[in-house]
Amino acid sequence: MTTTLRKNRIVNHNKQLNKLDISEEGTLIHLRGYGWVTVFKFIAKNGRIDYLVTNKENPTREYVKSIIDARWSVEVYHRKVKQNCGIERCQARTSRAQRNHIFLAISAWFEQHKRRISEKITLYQQNWHVIKNAIAEQLSRGGLLYTQIRFVRNSEVEPPKWNKPIF
Repeated sequence: MTTTLRKNRIVNHNKQLNKLDISEEGTLIHLRGYGWVTVFKFIAKNGRIDYLVTNKENPTREYVKSIIDARWSVEVYHRKVKQNCGIERCQARTSRAQRNHIFLAISAWFEQHKRRISEKITLYQQNWHVIKNAIAEQLSRGGLLYTQIRFVRNSEVEPPKWNKPIF
């Protein structure tokens, strides 16, 4: 187990965690309900202090840091999946339909991610490319004639020169 604790957590029988002198190699403390654990103190660049504990025997600072980095990458993945895949917008009622939706949404996200890596583009550039092509397609088939539409950098669209509409 590796997790974070708040600075006001009571350890070692009525002592707050932030009042303890924690060494660079970690300090063995007693955590009520868990037993003996090793705590490490990490100070971020912005001054925030994180207290990380593990119950692994003889842990190193590098080991705990690698676990926390792996946890952070999982958090970033979940945020991207929730924001970009539409998993939370699933309106399916049955568990099978929900699993299918989640699987297909994540599969689509991975395909998009592979394309972004191979083409060296950002998510926003990829999304703008889809929108740009859809607009051009609709304008070409939607009952309106145009002579030229030019897409300019920074997502600005130059107004097209319109011919007479076909109604």
